[in-house]
Amino acid sequence: MNVLVYVDHFRGNPIPASWEVIGLARQFGHVAAAIIGYQTEALTRAAFEYGADEALVIDDKTVDEYRPEPYASAFVKMVRKGALPDGTAKKFDLLLLPNTTRGRDIAAISAVDLNLGALVDAIAISIEGNETIITRPAYSDKVLIKEICTTRPAIVTVRPRAFPRPQPQAGRQGTVRQIRPAMKKSEIPTSPDGYALERMPDLGSAALIVAGGYGMGNDAERIQAGVAENIIGREGFYLLYDLAEVLGCAVGASRKAVEAGFSVYSIQIGQTGRVVSPQVYLAFGISGAVQHLAGMKTSKTIIAINADPNAPIFKVARYGVVADLHKILPVLYRQAKERTGRRIEERSALSLAEMDANARRTIRTPRYNYEIVDTPREYNWEEDDPEESDAAEKSA
Repeated sequence: MNVLVYVDHFRGNPIPASWEVIGLARQFGHVAAAIIGYQTEALTRAAFEYGADEALVIDDKTVDEYRPEPYASAFVKMVRKGALPDGTAKKFDLLLLPNTTRGRDIAAISAVDLNLGALVDAIAISIEGNETIITRPAYSDKVLIKEICTTRPAIVTVRPRAFPRPQPQAGRQGTVRQIRPAMKKSEIPTSPDGYALERMPDLGSAALIVAGGYGMGNDAERIQAGVAENIIGREGFYLLYDLAEVLGCAVGASRKAVEAGFSVYSIQIGQTGRVVSPQVYLAFGISGAVQHLAGMKTSKTIIAINADPNAPIFKVARYGVVADLHKILPVLYRQAKERTGRRIEERSALSLAEMDANARRTIRTPRYNYEIVDTPREYNWEEDDPEESDAAEKSA
């Protein structure tokens, strides 16, 4: 069986879920990696080390930046060509992509262009005759649904962290086949004018997540001193970001923290936000409402810090600390900084008047730019990347 796996990346930095999908693909047979970008040598080497047998590569300046049209067209071109190790053409039996934003883009467009069925967010895949069968969670992960696709090949997106990442084999090699881009520069209708780069790992693929809840704004001493709850919460999230940068992990938030204006929707975890499954989930001031648990209960190890001993999150936590997070978090941050030896940029503190001046404003620090929304609240529900002649193509 021949499987084509799209290697997702941003500007050459691979998304770890891509290697998980290659590991899964090896269970079915011959694995070809679809690599699209510019100066892709390092990506190609990594794909071989993680288990790809060959690489179909479009390495061109026109696909330096991700855009759905040229990337999906390139992927469709690779599918139509196919390849065996000896270079002879053969159709693929299965097309796998990580269930990331870019992976879903390409899967949807390719399904239309190729007139194929698409299955999304798989946590298990099997092939029975001409049927591709997947299992995926539904209804906030309360039930598992089996879905069947009868087209061959089927397009399947795979949930990040649902499968183990294989161990890389240094120096492993494979066959490289160079392919020309599917679209000329003049045919591409969009052009990016810049990116808001995140310093933190993506929530979907992060192995460690530190998350804050509504309790981030519940500091009795400061409230008694007259400090507004929303300001306490924002400052708490600033420290949470500092801790995350020291630990090299991602930051998440509960819905109540977002609605209170402590954080932004792009990092909201739960039924109406992101679904995550890290190795470790460190929850500060999160009560554990069922809507939040729907987005993180598959985490391998949950550690909860909450002042309320009856908080529901303790029922799913492996480790629980009943304490004031505002006393725990600064100590944890200092200890982490001392043990890792990492330094972060210092930022000038915003005055309370600046933070509370407007009903809607942008809080800016040297590292983080995000929108803070106060009452009356206006939520931003958007999230946190012709065929040419074959004669010019060559095998390497």
